[in-house]
Amino acid sequence: MDDNNQPLRFTIEIFNVQFITTGRYFLILRIKGSKVNRSKLKLFVGNSKVPLDDHEYTTDTCLEDGDPETLATFTDSVISFWMPPESADGDIQLVVEVFRLPENPMHEGDKYGEAVFDVFPRRGALFSAVRQAMPSTKDSNELYKFETNITLSQVQEGEGFWTSCGAIMAAVQLKYEEPEQKKPDKKPQPRPVARNPQPGPSTARDTPMGIKTIQESALASHVSSITCASPVWELHSKGRTL
Repeated sequence: MDDNNQPLRFTIEIFNVQFITTGRYFLILRIKGSKVNRSKLKLFVGNSKVPLDDHEYTTDTCLEDGDPETLATFTDSVISFWMPPESADGDIQLVVEVFRLPENPMHEGDKYGEAVFDVFPRRGALFSAVRQAMPSTKDSNELYKFETNITLSQVQEGEGFWTSCGAIMAAVQLKYEEPEQKKPDKKPQPRPVARNPQPGPSTARDTPMGIKTIQESALASHVSSITCASPVWELHSKGRTL
């Protein structure tokens, strides 16, 4: 893959499911692959942009009433798997397991069948059963998008072979995703640096008026005493001169 440095997003939209026997069923969908790290997978349901904290998805329960004209559907039918870039270095598969609930709610459900869909790479021979009902897309990041029937199979106990037990009608899409943008680290804010005093107006706080008046009053009396003492000094000085 030329763009294996980009994440992948695989989306399946389940239109309906048909089973060959009546009962209540649910599906479990998961992605697996030789280079798929499931701890890094992100699972999205519907149009939600918030991923679920899980690597697999379990649908709600649907009812198959045995009428061939009735097709089972699920409430949440669109499931997307986001995969990191290194996933495309190996094969990627979608595994769908089907479980049938017993009539007695006290009993556990039994595995009814399963299907494996090759997500990547897609080989030409595998497209023979594909219904190309989707219009072509101009999305350059899209690898493929089409509708298909995914066959469900079950193993016959003691027989050693698999038989068909139903089919999933779905649309599938695989596309490149834009790489996730890392949030920039917050740079520490520089501490203010004390500047050297520069020529100009003083930034010192002014002396309050009350204190200034007292200081000026005290200074005036002191100056007055010095002024009054001056003639005495001059008199003594003149006396010594005489």
